[in-house]
Formats: sequence, C-alpha cells, structure tokens
Amino acid sequence: ELKNTISSILGAWLDQYSEDFRRPPDFLCLKQLISYVRHNIPGSDLERRACNLLVQFQRQKNSEDDKDVLDHSSCTFRLLEENGVGEGKAEFLSFSSEMVAEQLTVMDAELFKKVVPYHCLGCIWSQRDKKGKEHLAPTIRATVSQFNSITNCVIATCLGDRTLKPQQRAKVVERWIDISRECRMLKNFSSLRAILSALQCNAIHRLKKTWDEVSRESFRIFMELSEIFSDENNHSLSRELLIKEGTSKFATLEINPKRAQKRQQQQREMGVMQGTIPYLGTFLTDLVMLDTAVKDYLDGGLINFEKRRKEFEVIAQIKLLQSACNNYSFTQEDLFVDWFHSVERLSEAESYSLSCEIEPLSESASNTLKAKKNTGIIKRWSDRQAPNAELSASGSSHSKSFEQLKCGQYLCSGDMADSLSVTSAGSSSSDVEEINISFIPESPDCQEKKVRRGSAPQRQPAAHDGFW
Repeated sequence: ELKNTISSILGAWLDQYSEDFRRPPDFLCLKQLISYVRHNIPGSDLERRACNLLVQFQRQKNSEDDKDVLDHSSCTFRLLEENGVGEGKAEFLSFSSEMVAEQLTVMDAELFKKVVPYHCLGCIWSQRDKKGKEHLAPTIRATVSQFNSITNCVIATCLGDRTLKPQQRAKVVERWIDISRECRMLKNFSSLRAILSALQCNAIHRLKKTWDEVSRESFRIFMELSEIFSDENNHSLSRELLIKEGTSKFATLEINPKRAQKRQQQQREMGVMQGTIPYLGTFLTDLVMLDTAVKDYLDGGLINFEKRRKEFEVIAQIKLLQSACNNYSFTQEDLFVDWFHSVERLSEAESYSLSCEIEPLSESASNTLKAKKNTGIIKRWSDRQAPNAELSASGSSHSKSFEQLKCGQYLCSGDMADSLSVTSAGSSSSDVEEINISFIPESPDCQEKKVRRGSAPQRQPAAHDGFW
C-alpha cells in the first residue's frame, strides 16, 4: 500500500510538473528518480513514464543544440552578404500588416500555452539569475526571448538601411503601427507592447525627420495604443482590458470602430474565435511584488493562506488565458518565419550608432540627447495641433500619451536572449524584481526648461526596467 501511495504521488509529479525534473545537460534529478524506482518498484508503469520523460528531455536538448548551430551559421552567412539589411527591408514591406500580426500571434500563442504557470511565482522567477538556477523557468525565458526578438525586428527594420530617405523610413514605421493595431484587434497584447516599446526606444524615437513624415492618422493610432500600457494607476487600463477581453470572442476596444465591426462580422460568419495573449510581465510583476511584500508565515509559524490565495488568483487567470489561446486558428507561414529569424540582431549600442548615422546629432545637442529628442517631437506635436484650436483644446488625452512617449524607456534587443528584458532581482525576500517598462511623464514646460538650460541627458530611472 505504501508503494502504491508513493507511486501515485511520483506519477502525479511527473505528469503535472515535469518541468521540475528538467535539469540539463545531465538531468541528474530525473536519473536519480529512475534509479530509485528501479530499485524499489521495478518494472512499474512509473519507471516506464520516467524513462520516457528522460528520453523526451534529451531529444529536446539535442534539437535545441542543433537549432543554435543553424542559427549561428545563418547569422554568419548573412554578415557576408553585401546588402542583406536592405534586402530584408524590401521583404518586410511586402508582408501585409494582417499577415504579420497573425504570424506573431501564432508564435506568441504557442509559447504562452507552454508557460508553466507556477514558474511565474515570485519565489521562483526572482531566483532565475542565481548561481545554479540558469535553467529555471525555461518556458518563461522563451517568452522573454520572443518579446526581445520582436523589439529587435522592429528596430532593425527601421534602422537597418541607412540609405532610406525619411519618407521611406516613415513608411516602415507606419507599417509597424498598422501591425500593432492588428495585434490589438487579435488581442495579442504581448506583441503589441513589444512593437510599441521598440518604436519608443531612443534609437527610433530621436529620428525627427522620420517622425515628421509619419501620417497624422498613424501617429494618432500610435499614441492611443501607447495609452493602453500607461503606468498610471498601476497599469489599470491594461488590467481592465485583460479582465474584459480575457475570454471574450473578440476585442471590444478598437481604434477604428467601423473597421473593427466589419472585421468581426467577417469572423463571426466564418465561425472564427479569438484567444487572448497577455503581456506576461504584468503577472510577473504582481507575483514578485506579492512575494516580496507578504510573508510566507504568520506569527507563530502559521502558513499565510491569504498570500497563497492571492497567488492562486493570478495563476488561475494565467491558466484561463492559456486555455483561451486554443481559439486561435491561424496557420504558420514559413516565408515570414524564415524572414523573421533572419533579421539582423542589433545591440543597444549598435542600434543607437545606426540612428546617429541616419540623423547625426547637431553640435548644440551633442551632449543633450534628451533635449534633442524632446524638441523634435514637441515641435511636431504642436505644429499638428496649431491649425485647429478645437483639437488643441480637446487633445488632453493625446498630450498625456505624448508626454509618456517623450520619456519612453530605451528598449533594444541585446545579444543574449533576456539581457534586455530581464533585470536581475536578487532574492525574493529582500529585493524587488524590476520587470515592467515605465514611462515617466514630464510636462512640456519642464522639458523646454531643460532644453534652454542645456541639461545633460539622463536615462529615466528604471522603476520597472526589464521584462520587458
């Protein structure tokens, strides 16, 4: 009877939490379990399942190693191509906005469905950078890597071809804005935030001539989409949207209502339903903060069940959204996937260097990057509002979003999978994980004063710098 009980517990552990045994490259923990079972419960079904799991893990590791070799080879080959980046730009503009959004959604949905929910707990996620924890939470790391790949793709396509004129580069920016709108309609908040974050990074944000050529309608859409991730009231708008649309069939908020209604009517006629892909950083932030702020045990050594209840509510929401992702029914387009993975990876320094080659810093602004960034966009914003007094009077919401854009956190894809998005936190008991991007608004008057004083550039403090 004792053996049956142990076998049942270990079997449930293997089936429901197999990730606990994933410790590459040797998978020592799983091998020890197999040895124990062979000695105490030889020839059992549990032994067979454990052996099958080990084989599965080893195959996955081998396939990942092979993929790394192929990716490195393709990267080396691309560096030998004389005009590789320019060719990528032409290919990008040949993809429709709808198709790109759908393909990003396919990739994001597959990764999100594989996320192990309890790995999002603060006591686990905040330990990922500790020595010996390098392989902790691999499914979340994969989501981080995908997010960074999208931001890199946006930045690389906008900056890669130095020969583009401002009007041509503006077309690339407008295409990404269109794609972000499509992601919003598909309720893919992960890719939506990745695209917006990339467009708000310093390397792209400072391109005054390019932004001057972006159409007013595209710029308006960009500002309204950016408002979704405003950090006001603890990101209340993005949280409300998740609650409202988490398991609904269609998006309920759209920049262009007529277009949304037409699109949704077509989907209803085809019997199409949508899932929801959240920005996972919101959940990670909540769980890390909860783990940091609330004790595991009460006075007297009693378990703090209130903390466990709150953690369960977040985990349950993640599981619900994972189930909803099964409603997506898009098929993978190999042509786009191959192009996406072939995009040149740019480090933060490389992307900023390209940006300065495209639009060099003026002498007066050589030491005041932030001043140049703000004056360029502020002038453009005021010019667009000046002809219409009524618009100026009623544009407070756009002005608010614009102030957030001015101070947008610098996001750029780094050389390592999560070097950009993940900021190490230390232990969950003493340090606060830095996960979300935050935009710190400042008034135009404040910015103009800084311009007049010629103040030195300062990167905004990373209140939530990282995942993303």
